[in-house]
Amino acid sequence: MTRTLSPSDMLATLRERFRARSRERLARLGMLAGLREGQRPALAATATLEEVRRLLHELAGGAGTFGFPALGAEAARLEASISKAGDAPLAELRAALPRMEALLADSPEAHGRDDGIAPPFPSDGAEGSASGHR
Repeated sequence: MTRTLSPSDMLATLRERFRARSRERLARLGMLAGLREGQRPALAATATLEEVRRLLHELAGGAGTFGFPALGAEAARLEASISKAGDAPLAELRAALPRMEALLADSPEAHGRDDGIAPPFPSDGAEGSASGHR
């Protein structure tokens, strides 16, 4: 007999998968930024910058879905900064990675949310466009 998972169990499983993938992404970002002792930063190459942007974009996109809106906001902010300034924000990325790791370790349950779903966007008073998007 196959056991059917409840929606909250499924969300918990997906949240843990997101955490595991995100830890890998943050580790890769750290390596690319040359955070380990004695490493030289690797952000000079265009291909590397593209990988950094992609990793930050993936974090930003999934974080809110799984109850980590602050992590998503930080990743989106860094993605935009790197997109504008290239490898100049390397120090900013280095400083942000420990914060991002802490945000990932912080569970949505600690903030009174146990469903793993990010709260809705705050209303800015504007109605959605014809396509239904704000």
